[in-house]
Amino acid sequence: MKVLFTITAAASIMAASMTSAFANGTDAHMEITGNVVPVSCNLGPGGNSPSNIFLGNATPSEFTLGSGTYSSLYTVASSKKTFQVTVNGCSGVTPTAGNTLNIRVNANGKTMNTQQTIFGGGAGQSSDAGASLATTGASAALLADGDDVVAYTYQQDDVADAANGAVVQFETMLASEFPTPTVGSINAPVTFTVAYK
Repeated sequence: MKVLFTITAAASIMAASMTSAFANGTDAHMEITGNVVPVSCNLGPGGNSPSNIFLGNATPSEFTLGSGTYSSLYTVASSKKTFQVTVNGCSGVTPTAGNTLNIRVNANGKTMNTQQTIFGGGAGQSSDAGASLATTGASAALLADGDDVVAYTYQQDDVADAANGAVVQFETMLASEFPTPTVGSINAPVTFTVAYK
């Protein structure tokens, strides 16, 4: 009888451990992130700017050496599109006079050349060409992944929401570091974020 009890106890322990193993399944992993910042704002497309921009179709022979801002790239000038990013909903501490609210270009490393000035490499990308991104006007400049563009400079006694309504205009076009890029699709995901400096 004692032997039977011992066997039953061992079977009971074994059954409990098996139940436990079946119940564990696959663990769920989630990474939750956030930031505490002195000034927080919402960004959106300005005016009639779309959130997706199609630069059209071009053959490799249409890429020509750019000039001015684009002198280091081969571009298709007829593909150029302009768009705006607007600032709204700003809140936070009272900013220091002279400090700036910047719009940061974030391609998450998805660029097509060593200088990081040709954006591309998103899902479905198959060409070695991509898209350039630049500011416009008198201070026109070719932008790279991680660059900041000043959206608003705070004045004495400004509060955080003084930047509401600020607009930054950008332009984009088909671009390549090669004179005859390969045929294929282009996907250039770019996220714009705000940074207070």
